[in-house]
Amino acid sequence: MAVELQYCLTVPPGDPQQRPVRFIGKLRCLKDLKWPQISDYLSPRVDEQTWSAALESVEKNTTVSLWLSNAIVSALPFKVSRHNSPGRPHALSRTVNTLKLHDHPEYAFIIACERSEAYSLGCAV
Repeated sequence: MAVELQYCLTVPPGDPQQRPVRFIGKLRCLKDLKWPQISDYLSPRVDEQTWSAALESVEKNTTVSLWLSNAIVSALPFKVSRHNSPGRPHALSRTVNTLKLHDHPEYAFIIACERSEAYSLGCAV
């Protein structure tokens, strides 16, 4: 399966119905994503109230569905062993592998992270 990685400071426009999306990151980084930054990808399928509720809910669960199974928010675990990177690429790789990607020809992963963790998380995909 071919993979195309893009490192961006903004979320590119899209539609979860055409290209399913999964927002992944540490909870703190996910909460740093403000609605105006991601609304071009999620609107009109998901509204701001649903996004806010999902961020509150993801604290209790690790994965929350925003719109059917085509828009999902996943938080990486809080704890990390001393042998793993603080960016938690091992957990990201596990999360990506649990998806059934064969259902769609294209899938978008929007990873919310600190700049210093971007390369290791990109490699984990």
